[in-house]
Amino acid sequence: MKLFFLLIIACIVAGAIYVFPMVNKEKMCFDATDASYNNIQFAVVSRNLSKEDVCSQRSETLLNLNDCIKAATSGSTLAPHINSIISNTVYLIRPLTKSLTTLKNEHNADCSDYEQYQLE
Repeated sequence: MKLFFLLIIACIVAGAIYVFPMVNKEKMCFDATDASYNNIQFAVVSRNLSKEDVCSQRSETLLNLNDCIKAATSGSTLAPHINSIISNTVYLIRPLTKSLTTLKNEHNADCSDYEQYQLE
């Protein structure tokens, strides 16, 4: 029985070691997006950035986030199957993180006047 529990613990540790680099890379993607969002907000106040410029910059930021997330998990054949585990782990590490889908939906709602900046 002890051997069974040790085997389970070893599998969990091995899985965590395998998944951690992907989780860390995805976390860094969200960190970069937060920094970009903060820069956009600062530009709104400091340079009186127009709503169209905000939508353009946020659109580019979210496209970069999408590419970054894909790149973070591209090296693994297992990643597409455990993507929800990776995402949920990122949300545990960064509890206030909004998913890419949520960010895109909020962006599309805020920028509904600019069709060219709508994201799928």
